[in-house]
Amino acid sequence: MNDEPQALPPPPQPSRLHRFVASFGHLVGTMIEMGFTRLELLFVDLQEWVEGLVRIFFWAMVMIYAAGVFLLIGSIALIVVFWDTHRVLVAVLEAATFAVMTLGAFLMMKRYLRVQRSLLTATFVEFAKDRELFKRPPGAQMPPGVPPATQAPPL
Repeated sequence: MNDEPQALPPPPQPSRLHRFVASFGHLVGTMIEMGFTRLELLFVDLQEWVEGLVRIFFWAMVMIYAAGVFLLIGSIALIVVFWDTHRVLVAVLEAATFAVMTLGAFLMMKRYLRVQRSLLTATFVEFAKDRELFKRPPGAQMPPGVPPATQAPPL
């Protein structure tokens, strides 16, 4: 009996087919992860866009309500004060004031809507990066800004 421990045979080298299947599995996993990341980014973009619109809508409603109450009470007060002397002049000046205030509110809302970030901008930027990543030739270097985790392992 031989009491010497026997040396274990070296592990078999993976075949080309095995490496191809492993690489393909890694590619599919990476693409699924990219899909989930892009979907999450899509929902974050939608949420930010909706929150911005709700904020603008809320302040527009507050502005309309406060301005309406102020203008109504102020107009009635001015017409009552000048009832005996210049009621027509006061009414015309109030109408002109309302027109100027309406124009100012319109310009402010236009400015807020212009500043509002367009819908899905970050998502489209990421999709463009993905398209460029998959367009590149197999042996080409990764473009700057692409993290090494998205690079496929060599076969």
